[in-house]
Amino acid sequence: MSCSDARRLILSIGGRAAAAILLALALSVGTRPARAEDLRIKMAILPPEGTTWGQFVKETADQIGKDTQGRIKITLFAGGTMGDEPDVVRKLRLGQVQAAGLTGMGLGMIASEIRVIELPLLLKEYKEAVFLSDKMFGTFRDLLAKKGMVLLTLGPFGGIYIFTQKPLHKLSDIAGEKAWVWAGDPLAEAIYKELAVVTPVPLPVIEVLTALQTGLVNSFYINPLGAIAFQWYPYAKYIVDTPLTMATSGFVVDQKTWDKVKPEDRAFINQRAQELMVRLGEQVERENEKALLGLKKKGVQFTKMDPQGQEEMMAKMETVHQKLVGVLYPKPLLEQVQASLKGYRSGKP
Repeated sequence: MSCSDARRLILSIGGRAAAAILLALALSVGTRPARAEDLRIKMAILPPEGTTWGQFVKETADQIGKDTQGRIKITLFAGGTMGDEPDVVRKLRLGQVQAAGLTGMGLGMIASEIRVIELPLLLKEYKEAVFLSDKMFGTFRDLLAKKGMVLLTLGPFGGIYIFTQKPLHKLSDIAGEKAWVWAGDPLAEAIYKELAVVTPVPLPVIEVLTALQTGLVNSFYINPLGAIAFQWYPYAKYIVDTPLTMATSGFVVDQKTWDKVKPEDRAFINQRAQELMVRLGEQVERENEKALLGLKKKGVQFTKMDPQGQEEMMAKMETVHQKLVGVLYPKPLLEQVQASLKGYRSGKP
């Protein structure tokens, strides 16, 4: 309708109808329809939004929106609102979410080989975990690509400790403990199967607090920051002072969604994702150290396995490494990781 036609129509009908037409015309001029190239991405993470993880991821999502001038809009679903990690991985495959921040458990559901860098007692310190994540990133990125997922980042988020109701000095000390095992996690299941004196109780993460409150479980494993963030720590009296493993994490987006992202916007996303992982790694490591001190102040007692207990544990965990060959990863990949660590420790990475 031309301006002159609209004017003649308004003059002919007058009154409230004319006002309604004027309002409709004004809205049609002032409203921009969504651009065809705009991309809406639903992203799921397990940590609550109020945690360091949640806060940093939200800030990064908002920054990507600004970088791309609104072409990419990321909506964050934190705190398990999209379900436990197996639920999130299933929704990724179905296209119900397009991106996720996952632990090694979730990443391993897409490409099981990733779990090789989370093997128990494989790593001695956090710096080794950083080195190994960087070293293996290209290999794991290629493996996820074959599964239809794009691996944006990979990095550690702290040591995983065993929390118990009884002091643990040797393996027989935890006989009869009802230990939480992340439901569907083959690595955790293998570890606790080897620790035959423990009764494993498989549950999703989001059900652990209730299980602790009701006595269904009385032992669990998690990083110190998580023990406080999820409020599990009041249900444990002791913590073994040596990490069982170094947990890993990463951010993924499904390939179909990634294919819709313009090259210049991919550059923004990659840059912000890398910055996020560095920032998270540094902050989470600091907060885990503070959390360990905080747990001591809250009355959780730290125990150390005696030399015999350490030897027993190491022998059983090395057995786990070998038993998972051909189950989670091929032998050459395990040997590659072991050789990389040996080189790093000798100063020749």
